[in-house]
Amino acid sequence: MVAKGIRVLVTALKPAGTKFHVYYKSLAPEDSQTIDDKNWKLIEQTSPNADYFSSAGQGANPADGMVEFEFNTPEVTSYTSDLDESYDYFNTFAVKIVLFAKNTATPPVIKNFRAIAIY
Repeated sequence: MVAKGIRVLVTALKPAGTKFHVYYKSLAPEDSQTIDDKNWKLIEQTSPNADYFSSAGQGANPADGMVEFEFNTPEVTSYTSDLDESYDYFNTFAVKIVLFAKNTATPPVIKNFRAIAIY
């Protein structure tokens, strides 16, 4: 079975001055390359607003400020291989999360991560 898109759900604490980005790469079954040969692509954050930060969670119980963030690829994820073959579907994908913080003492905290292939 092949998929056409990816939805990523991340439950996280995102204090002011921090952010995180979610990236993906995908591979069609007929593509002769490996997934390691593919470039990472940024997934758009669709909710909440990209400028949102958790105001709670700075005290003894950081779970109080946990929020679910949603990221979605375009409805049809397409790419062109190094051999100029175009694909608008995939059966293998990888996801990575990159965390950023102005103050290393208060980084974002990831609690749950779910990646779903959309058919």
